Amino acid sequence: MRKLVIILFYSFSLTTFGQEAQCSNFKTGSFKYASPLYADWSISRTDSTQIETNSKTGLVIHSRVQWLSDCSFTLTCLKVSQKDLQHAVGKIFQINITATSERTYTCISKRNEVQKEDMELQVLKVD
Repeated sequence: MRKLVIILFYSFSLTTFGQEAQCSNFKTGSFKYASPLYADWSISRTDSTQIETNSKTGLVIHSRVQWLSDCSFTLTCLKVSQKDLQHAVGKIFQINITATSERTYTCISKRNEVQKEDMELQVLKVD
């Protein structure tokens, strides 16, 4: 019984720490959404900024990135290129990465004043 507990604890530790290490692979880079609904969007992220661009509409969103942990960050909208979306400026979006693979991550974007419900998104790293 004692060996079983030790094995389970060890397995859980590997899974937990492995997830954290994998999340850090997605802190910077160029990304695309996996869903065809968001096929026109591209994301460029540095340690402190994120720029989302819609190639079809020309919409560009500039945000400040603040990492809370390896798998959790906030985006504070700083600038939006279209006047009808200026209400998003200053709003904070909470993003939690829930799963990772070699080139993709799944995240939940928590609801706020701009986004009326939680959104689950799959994101592909392209660089």
